[in-house]
Amino acid sequence: MTWKNPADTAKTAVITDKLPEGVKFVSADQEGVYSEADHTVTWNVITDAHTEGTVTVKVKVLASAAGTELNNQARVGMDEADITTVTDNGGDLFRFHEAPNPDCPVGRNIHALLDDKLKAIQNAMEAEMKKYTLLDLRTGMKELLALED
Repeated sequence: MTWKNPADTAKTAVITDKLPEGVKFVSADQEGVYSEADHTVTWNVITDAHTEGTVTVKVKVLASAAGTELNNQARVGMDEADITTVTDNGGDLFRFHEAPNPDCPVGRNIHALLDDKLKAIQNAMEAEMKKYTLLDLRTGMKELLALED
């Protein structure tokens, strides 16, 4: 998978690859971490400004997948932008019931009841997440993995 940092500053690229059914994880370069529980490989790559690079995962195609088409897509995110906001959702973590029925008492009142509460929850979650860097999470993951050895 190829990543690119178009920013003017260094960033941490978080690359996640949910492996398709029908393959077995073998290895990943650049300290990619495999989660057997969700069949996903994750890399945290510290990038310089205006750079690009690649990460590689090696898999074995299982006999049960013979003759089937295997599709694989990875996701690349940069720094905390992927953690604290949902950019395709107007920045709102919680978004629901876009067009409530004005004739329904619940529908016409649900936003008055919940919007402020959900915004407060979102703000609290974002404030808490800002306490942690990806480096903190990476270090914590390395410590957890070391305990498994």
